[in-house]
Amino acid sequence: MAAEYFSGEKFTSWLKGVVKAPTYRVIGDDEPSRNVRRVIIRSENRLRTWRTGRAVSAWLTLLFAVLLTALVVFHVWRQFIETGWLYYSILGLAIALTLSAAILTLMFVWNCSVGRVDLATMRELYNERVADELDDAVDDDDDHKLLKVRHQYRESAATVIEDYRQQASRYKRRHDRFQTITIIGSVATSAITTASVSFSIFRVLAIVISLVVGIATGINGYYKFRERSFNLQQASDLVEREYNSVQLRVGRYAHCSDEADAYRLFCQQVEMIRDEQSKRQQQLEQPVETKKE
Repeated sequence: MAAEYFSGEKFTSWLKGVVKAPTYRVIGDDEPSRNVRRVIIRSENRLRTWRTGRAVSAWLTLLFAVLLTALVVFHVWRQFIETGWLYYSILGLAIALTLSAAILTLMFVWNCSVGRVDLATMRELYNERVADELDDAVDDDDDHKLLKVRHQYRESAATVIEDYRQQASRYKRRHDRFQTITIIGSVATSAITTASVSFSIFRVLAIVISLVVGIATGINGYYKFRERSFNLQQASDLVEREYNSVQLRVGRYAHCSDEADAYRLFCQQVEMIRDEQSKRQQQLEQPVETKKE
């Protein structure tokens, strides 16, 4: 099963397709692998849209929740709006916005979870379909079968690019979060420490914030989120460059004698990039003492 992709439609139709639960179409047993690959690409695009919507709606939920909390706190501590109906109108609007954003977030989370399972199933189906097509090609010689396998390898490289980029984005978000905590906490600690000279109650707060900053800095330094993100993004860009170059016959593939030679060189380059990425990943996972030795 694969999620349909709503492209070339009006904005309202596109929005309905994004928000509602994914629909499916049946893949026939005689459908060629190239059609299955097209459905996979469309599903990947749809999943990226859902992930973007999930992030935006989650931030909106947090923003509206903060607004709602601020309204309640201000109303409890002082009557900042003398007109009662105006206050309750704003409060009701904040509650409605918070609930709407929360429901939208849950819908995107559900679509993302379904989309991930759908993509995994489609990729398995694609690999099986290509393998069946290779087995059925009894009249082809070994060189032609090998060329088909390399064609399949190029198509699967798109999944490698997407996986690398998703991991790079995830590590970058983690690095940014911990780095933001470190920066804000460091500035706040300096200000609170200065205020604690006159108000002793701020001393405990300064200690707590310093502890949080130290923990965030230690986690960010130990797991090296920034370096992991950089390596994965670099590997993704290199694989994408090879992916496009072999199709356009540019760069190192411009002087290849035929298609078989070009795809042989492509598989060799991609495997080299993936091997270098694995080595960089292993180096980051080694303890500092091991690297020094």
